[in-house]
Amino acid sequence: MAFGDMFKKKLGEAASLVEKKFEKAAAPEPAAEEEEASDEAPAEEAGEEDVEAVAAAAAGDEDASEDGSSDDSDDSDDEEESSDDDDSDDDSDDGDSDDDDARPGESERDRRIREAIQGPTEHVFDDQDNSPQGQKAIEQGIKNKRGGRASYDYTKSKGANFDWPDLEPGELEPWLCYPPGEDGGWVDLNFIADGNERRAVAAYQTTGLGPLEEHETFMRVDDPAFKELERLLALDDAALAKEAKKLGVKLSDSKRYSFRDYFTGMRRDYEKIKAKGMARAQAAVDVAMDFQKEEMRKAAAGKPGLLDPVDGISLEVYATVQVKRSKLTSPDGFPKLLAEYGMDEAKWAKVDGVFMGRMSDPSDPMATAAFATEYGKFYSQASSGKFAAGAKAGAAAGGLDGSHKDIKAAKEPVSFERYVEIMTAQECWAVAGKDVNAMLKKVFDMDASDWSNLGAFWSPKMVADISMAMKLPEYQAKYRPRYQQAGADDDLEV
Repeated sequence: MAFGDMFKKKLGEAASLVEKKFEKAAAPEPAAEEEEASDEAPAEEAGEEDVEAVAAAAAGDEDASEDGSSDDSDDSDDEEESSDDDDSDDDSDDGDSDDDDARPGESERDRRIREAIQGPTEHVFDDQDNSPQGQKAIEQGIKNKRGGRASYDYTKSKGANFDWPDLEPGELEPWLCYPPGEDGGWVDLNFIADGNERRAVAAYQTTGLGPLEEHETFMRVDDPAFKELERLLALDDAALAKEAKKLGVKLSDSKRYSFRDYFTGMRRDYEKIKAKGMARAQAAVDVAMDFQKEEMRKAAAGKPGLLDPVDGISLEVYATVQVKRSKLTSPDGFPKLLAEYGMDEAKWAKVDGVFMGRMSDPSDPMATAAFATEYGKFYSQASSGKFAAGAKAGAAAGGLDGSHKDIKAAKEPVSFERYVEIMTAQECWAVAGKDVNAMLKKVFDMDASDWSNLGAFWSPKMVADISMAMKLPEYQAKYRPRYQQAGADDDLEV
């Protein structure tokens, strides 16, 4: 089964996240003063409903808003940023949002996914907020909000230092920096340790997108935008200045900032937006997977006998026999294998028939999925040979009592790129009509069970880290030509 099909099967509707774009409208009003906002970048808001919005974030493609401001206000993941959109310094608002309630016709699952995409509606204080510098920054932000932007000149701030030294944030005077206009939140420049990075942020923050928000390449946070930014930053200073003028970029302060500073700050802001989009998409996938596991557990509990042994043979033993059977080189070895577990072929036929029936029972799909999940766990646990450790790690994450997230810290049996290479090679061989198992052995020194072990690891791993799904097309494009060519079966080492 191709990865895309496997991913869709595993996630259901949420699989759309690797195929669709994140269509975004103008950002909503932040809920509290201390919420973050990094301004003058393509905005993100969960404007699509349900799983369609998930797609957007996972693809990392987000639309620019009309004013070009970035809504980074849901999580405190941007350590130097905050917002000025409320007059209160309380920890949170009273939570008057309707997001906690299901919408008409919305399922519990879809409500959870939507809320994961949207992120928290109330600000959660982080270590930055609670530091002396963070408290001063919040106090200054509230003062600026009440007095108006015109009352604050960032060039004369107590924390201002245009020599751009490297810093150790946390105990410094804050240096709030706002975007052009009256909208958008501030950035505490002095919570950025690296001086060059701080200057780049200031250059982009004070200048804003300007005419670039109407430029097709920069209207979305996607690969074309990043590639163009990389192209621009690879130019020498004179060529970059020429390109910037063509694009209509006018620096807020050409004496303090260069066009290189500006585009470096822009790239940083786009990277932060992309990371936030991926985090939201991952949160939505995690919710979908956790909900599915909850439903399977409920279904298994509601169907007495589903996981019971058959004639004294447990599901774990049954799966173990199946694994060992796949390793046999002769049919003569099967009766001996059965004898080790107290069975003959007649008893095996009965046990196999009952368990296979439970695994394919259409009367209760969720209970059937629960049974198959437990069988898969025991099958992987019994794995041996090459990459067995990876399969066992996958088993721990795959059962009803586990979570796909449990595999995050597990050691990779091979790199993800190598896994995709092997997968792509098999697809190419199958299309060419070659013996896939023979080629797998010849080229990668692997058999079908070794490949199964890799799949048992990478299947939950890719769901636990969907950023890998974003790399899949790149790796496939890299290796497909190689394995489509004649003579592509030269010996390789795993």
